[in-house]
Amino acid sequence: MGEGVTVLTQYRCDICGRLYKRYQDAMDCHEQGFHPTLLEGDIAIAGINRLGWFDGDPKWVAQEVPGDSGTGKLYTLYFVVTRVDGDDRDAHRPRYHLFTKAMTGEQGWQSGWTFNEHHIRPQKVENPPKYVVETSKEVLGRKSEWLL
Repeated sequence: MGEGVTVLTQYRCDICGRLYKRYQDAMDCHEQGFHPTLLEGDIAIAGINRLGWFDGDPKWVAQEVPGDSGTGKLYTLYFVVTRVDGDDRDAHRPRYHLFTKAMTGEQGWQSGWTFNEHHIRPQKVENPPKYVVETSKEVLGRKSEWLL
């Protein structure tokens, strides 16, 4: 047996880190890109609007409407995007970490993560209330551990 050196060449996608034997395969992976529609600090509402309660700051409630058939009021909440990263299963798929001060977290969730599609889709709020923007700054960068 020789004591030579073997050179192995691999190519890596800089987005997801996956290794390929062929340059073109790595480039094809990379060209999928990473295209978030929201950025850290954006204020959004999510598809879970119309909750039947909240226990936090009422200034973080975007909308209040009567419920169906006398079920009380329903609420749409403001969320701040605290972090944007890649999905654990597909780093090319943006994952949004959301937080609301309309919930305290004592009686229910206060934060969670979601995607642009196939789940609770967050929608950016144009010209959000100044109060919500200012009071959201302290939670920027926070990572949620569970799905909304």
